[in-house]
Amino acid sequence: MIRNLIKQPYLDGHFYYTPVRWYGANGERIIGPCYTGDQMWEQADRTREGEFIILVEGISDEGLLTVLCGDKSICPGTITLGNIDARYRKKPSMVPAYLRPVISKQVAHAVLQDVFAELEVLYQTGMKVVCPDGKVRQGRPILSGWLADFMEIVKLFCINKDSCPVCSSP
Repeated sequence: MIRNLIKQPYLDGHFYYTPVRWYGANGERIIGPCYTGDQMWEQADRTREGEFIILVEGISDEGLLTVLCGDKSICPGTITLGNIDARYRKKPSMVPAYLRPVISKQVAHAVLQDVFAELEVLYQTGMKVVCPDGKVRQGRPILSGWLADFMEIVKLFCINKDSCPVCSSP
């Protein structure tokens, strides 16, 4: 899935292999897409010469299967890469990773574990990928983020709906 996303020729010139820092007119740093953030800089410092970080992002949002009758829902999950320029990354052609019915949290977590099972190993060992420019490079994929609404995050992390998934309590 990751290899298929990276090798798309239309991304040539719109795929970031190294982190970028943006600055405003007054010299103040601007944080924009993933490839401008601190996480990519930190991860890039840990890679070997000639390698690059592949920022894997997950997206999920529960939706109803039927509008007029019934109570069945699905939860489509999509994978995209933070290295891709946002103007191209937000296209409807993002690769669907999985489509699961709304099921118990344990089963949902097992599905996610299966989807991302190889990610940690691939980060440690690296993976050869054909890039948009046709060159073969060594990349290290890392799950860099997950985009979901509040209730989806509550289900994803198995937290109480009255809790905040961002704050930590003493």
